Amino acid sequence: MNPYVERIVSLLKSARGITATPFITEGTDDRLYVQVVGIAGFPVFTVKRSGAYELPFEHTYTNADMKKRGWSIVESESEGLNAVLFADQLAARPRNRHDLCTGPNYVPYDPNAIARVRQVAAQADPKESWQIWLEAA
Repeated sequence: MNPYVERIVSLLKSARGITATPFITEGTDDRLYVQVVGIAGFPVFTVKRSGAYELPFEHTYTNADMKKRGWSIVESESEGLNAVLFADQLAARPRNRHDLCTGPNYVPYDPNAIARVRQVAAQADPKESWQIWLEAA
């Protein structure tokens, strides 16, 4: 498993007590696309080769904002990683129910990789696939 994704799975277990299963697909844009199964509403996110995590809403919340909400963030970790840890709670908030944007005015994510990693996750873990959040068409 990719060490950055392994770190996320480990922190989800230690920081939140959640056992999650990641599925990874390589995109055409030098990013890894990750779908986590085991957390309802968890969106697909990416990991750059540098290890930077990218969620649809990771820059919306600072560590200070997450602490104000009463979430036990990991002080030594970046806002992006803390956003990954609380992705299900962030996705549930108003105006956060969106996926990685793929239009010309956004970072050019690979929409085929997003669809592929969701499909792989759903096929590999069909009992839990209901938890995979699919953006409304």
